[in-house]
Amino acid sequence: MSTKAKLAKRLLDAGAPEFMVHNAETGYYDDYESPIAFPITRLVADCQEYDLNDVAEEAKCGEFDGTLEESNSYLRRERK
Repeated sequence: MSTKAKLAKRLLDAGAPEFMVHNAETGYYDDYESPIAFPITRLVADCQEYDLNDVAEEAKCGEFDGTLEESNSYLRRERK
């Protein structure tokens, strides 16, 4: 399961607002797909704003950081 799918499921299970689940599904919070510079920081801030403190702590601990496989895939895309 991709990191963004894992995060989307976790947010859905935690009762996150629909926009956050959508952000996760589309890669907004993803290390390699996000259009913003610090997607995990944004994830933590959004989680804190909506009292999803357990998810925020998981994010701070690296639970939703991109994997080595995702990193390698990103590097292959960038070389083309």
